[in-house]
Amino acid sequence: MKVKSLLRSAALLLALLLCLSLLGGCSSKGKTLMTLEKDGVSVSLSVNTYELMLSRIKGTLCFLKTSAGGFTADQDKFWDYIEKMEGRPTETLDSFYRSQVLENCKSYLVGLYLFESMGLSLPASTVAAIDDQLGELLLTDADGSKNKLNQILSAYGVNYELLREAYLMSAKVELVQKELYGENASLIGDNIKMEYLEENYVHFHQYFLEAYHYRYETDVNGDVIYYHTETEQIEHIYYDVHTGFTKTDSEGKPLTDKKGDVIYYTDATCKKIAYNTTYGAPRAIVSENGIYQTKSMTSEELEALKKKADETFASMQGLSAEEFEAEIEKKQGELVKQGIKNELYTDGYYLRTDTDYLAGGEEYEYLQTIVDALQTMEDGQMMMVKSSVGYHILMKYAPTEKAYANAENEVWFSNFNSSLVEKMFFELCETHYADIAIDEKVLASVPSMKKIGINYYY
Repeated sequence: MKVKSLLRSAALLLALLLCLSLLGGCSSKGKTLMTLEKDGVSVSLSVNTYELMLSRIKGTLCFLKTSAGGFTADQDKFWDYIEKMEGRPTETLDSFYRSQVLENCKSYLVGLYLFESMGLSLPASTVAAIDDQLGELLLTDADGSKNKLNQILSAYGVNYELLREAYLMSAKVELVQKELYGENASLIGDNIKMEYLEENYVHFHQYFLEAYHYRYETDVNGDVIYYHTETEQIEHIYYDVHTGFTKTDSEGKPLTDKKGDVIYYTDATCKKIAYNTTYGAPRAIVSENGIYQTKSMTSEELEALKKKADETFASMQGLSAEEFEAEIEKKQGELVKQGIKNELYTDGYYLRTDTDYLAGGEEYEYLQTIVDALQTMEDGQMMMVKSSVGYHILMKYAPTEKAYANAENEVWFSNFNSSLVEKMFFELCETHYADIAIDEKVLASVPSMKKIGINYYY
């Protein structure tokens, strides 16, 4: 992952911390890093919380295998790396992430301030759930020993009591958000949601020409097997009974397969199966995670694909949205005949524009290619782009009214409401930043990111 992509995704990664129960608060066992005193309310956040959050972001970067200058976050040289970016001061990644986490600490402190100002209190059931969670950590990670768990947590700047405080504080901020914005953003108006949708998503349909072959089930001869397609579950082999030959056993009965269907062969030698390739369909091989298995095209096939893509794109010029979608449905029908059943979304696709898809690895690189292209297009415009997986003929659309509330679009908007709440909450917190006092001496005592533990779990 390139550093520019890394920095683009930093805000998202850090915002994720709020959802990962990493908020902490002050403790008599830890030095106070920052305080907020206003309107008779005084709250503090300890340096331990800051270290906990630094360890967590380090764990996130290591988990994503983020790299810079050829080094990953578990190597010291990663944190020494300096990336010069337009509009940003020159600084090491160590300095960049420490400052970003510090900004998030400010937001969490404001959240605690709002909790007190609003007169809120945590339900007993929430506190009990947190204690149950910590009790499970004690058993699974430390065999029931607090001393052992404290030794583990010390790498992240906390102990059992401070971690409990962190989880309680996180629950308080969640309650503040629920009070301000409602359960699942129910108190936020549709006008604000539509504005957020328009600013952060691109809406499009695509006609896709894949630069690979699907892998299909084959028989002992290496020939692709064709099955009946009448049912959702393709089970019976589809034999060509009109031109095929049957083979009988010693009793004169035709040979049958495992399903009890008579086997037909291509000729009297009865060595190769006679499949009905006209009305049957092959069965594509799907991996355990539900992904179709593919194989690469030859250089000659790739050249032919490029020619086909250019011709297809040229033929589509001037098509209306309805005509373009009809072509997509036609292509989908061709895939079904080949045993490929991809989801056809009636409202098209929605992708976030502020997501760093490159962070997901090479398999998601094509999404970044698509999003980058769409951001240069006008609604109704058509464009063809080449990605690592093929050719995408795109048509950009204006967002559909209340698209986020459409059940068919759930795959695109599963975190829409939480992201909007997060954005609005951070904007609210920023209005209180000027009231926060930071102890610079305590801040200077925090170890560099090189020394912070890699925290995956706490």
